[in-house]
Amino acid sequence: MKQDIYELVTNRIITRLEQGVVPWKSPYFSKVGFPRNFSSQQPYHGINVFLLGSLRFTSPYFLTYIQAKELGGNVRKGEHGFLVVKYGTYTKESDAASNNEPADGQRRYLRAYTVFHASQIEGISFPQAETPQLTATAACDRARELVAGMPKVPGIFEGTAIPCYRRKTDSVHMPERRFFTSEEAYYSTLFHELTHNAAARIMPHGRPMWRNGRPFSHAVSA
Repeated sequence: MKQDIYELVTNRIITRLEQGVVPWKSPYFSKVGFPRNFSSQQPYHGINVFLLGSLRFTSPYFLTYIQAKELGGNVRKGEHGFLVVKYGTYTKESDAASNNEPADGQRRYLRAYTVFHASQIEGISFPQAETPQLTATAACDRARELVAGMPKVPGIFEGTAIPCYRRKTDSVHMPERRFFTSEEAYYSTLFHELTHNAAARIMPHGRPMWRNGRPFSHAVSA
């Protein structure tokens, strides 16, 4: 059954609102710019700005699966894409048009596409946003050593706006370091997500961690 694109868009916006995210109020627009297609370098327009901006990634770049392949990259295994829509007009000729009679006129179209964010793609070097870099400090030397020395360390990827551990891909996803106020703040958040990785290994069947006598599963996705 053909999906109703209007319904898909409406459901995406409602879901984000229910999650406490207002799609038209992204705190990253002023820092990294509006979402854009990396292949064409064209910014997304209309409802696509809200759909992609509400994801709160810290890089503006997106690609379709095919575009990533054409540029020599690939979408990381286990990643899920995001909805964008393309709309416009086209002219459909009637049977009479072949007999030099007037065309049928313009018609509108609306199509749904799936795109992936730069942080979900390997093998392509995306430009960095022009924000201050977070410098390494001696105070966090031990924190870096702990991460480097972890047995079976999960994949750690930067580019999302909301830190999380993904059990399905055994990977931690973090905002880029320059978006933290200090290196200490970065590692404090990173270690929080690594505890979810540890919990998944200790309790691999999905049993939640407990805090204050209640199950706790913040920032963990399947």
